[in-house]
Amino acid sequence: MVMRIPSRICQVVIFPVFLVSCLILVSCRSGAEKASEKAIEKALEQQSGEPVDLDLEKQTAEITTGEGTIRFDGTIKSWPKEIPDDVPEFKKGRIEGCTFQNLVETQSWTIVLKELPEDAASAYHKELKARGFESQIITIGEKGGTVTAEKGNFSVAFMGGEGNGSLSVVVNKKQ
Repeated sequence: MVMRIPSRICQVVIFPVFLVSCLILVSCRSGAEKASEKAIEKALEQQSGEPVDLDLEKQTAEITTGEGTIRFDGTIKSWPKEIPDDVPEFKKGRIEGCTFQNLVETQSWTIVLKELPEDAASAYHKELKARGFESQIITIGEKGGTVTAEKGNFSVAFMGGEGNGSLSVVVNKKQ
């Protein structure tokens, strides 16, 4: 059985991954940090049509629109307490930051992961199934994979390989 990932998850996942990638790339260049910060703010403002507050020194970014708030915090190093208890905590690897979205119809978290073991996808797949999630795992070689899962108004998507990955949790407020 192939589970379709709702287009809303794609929207919730793609923008945060782009934002996290920008922050990681630019934070490596401390000499040009302010100029880079302003350039990224301008690009994100043009993309979103809304004001953006980006602070690379504090490893944060925030966008507020009529749809809600999107915030990245690179200082988050542990499982966010705001994620509902129905979703099992991801305990493999190391957390390197989190993007939080609180939109009109959804609330979501996208967690950046490092130092993932090779069995991270299969181990999380088992945890999700034990919690009653309908899940699917796609293994990519021996070093990674993806897991998508749904339960009630929760959707979870894990992608990992070569020691790095991300985990997204989406709560549909309208269900």
